[in-house]
Amino acid sequence: MNVSDELKEKAIALGLCTPWQKRWQNEDKHSLGQMYMKGLDFCIDHDYPSCAYMKKHFDGIMQQHGIFVDDIVNTSNLQEVVCNGYCSGMIIYDDFGTGTVYVRHQSNVSVKAEGNARVFIKVYDHANVNVSCSGNATATIIRHGGNVNSTGNVEFVECND
Repeated sequence: MNVSDELKEKAIALGLCTPWQKRWQNEDKHSLGQMYMKGLDFCIDHDYPSCAYMKKHFDGIMQQHGIFVDDIVNTSNLQEVVCNGYCSGMIIYDDFGTGTVYVRHQSNVSVKAEGNARVFIKVYDHANVNVSCSGNATATIIRHGGNVNSTGNVEFVECND
């Protein structure tokens, strides 16, 4: 069975909705990376696929889609970044950059927003995030778990799921 079929079978077992099942064909790994980002809520809710599976089958490809597992993440102005497993590093938004950062599992990252940047940071599990905003930059932290330290113009939203 190929990777696309394995992932589809597992997703169906986890309750993947019928429209997604019908759309899912024999996808290549880049298409699967795009699907992961589009269906990120499902993936986070079900911790699917596992970090080990992603690392084994998508290392070198997932990073091109803003998906990281056990990586050192040093990026700037990516529209979406997902840190899974034990990621660390610095994610920067500057000028008029905007984006959403998902920090999961035991990741430990810093997010820096400068100038007129606007960033949303969703924190889960046991992740640690250091957020600093300067200039007119703003950050909104949507906290489902984890720990956050912040300076500057930062707004918190606590989620009790």
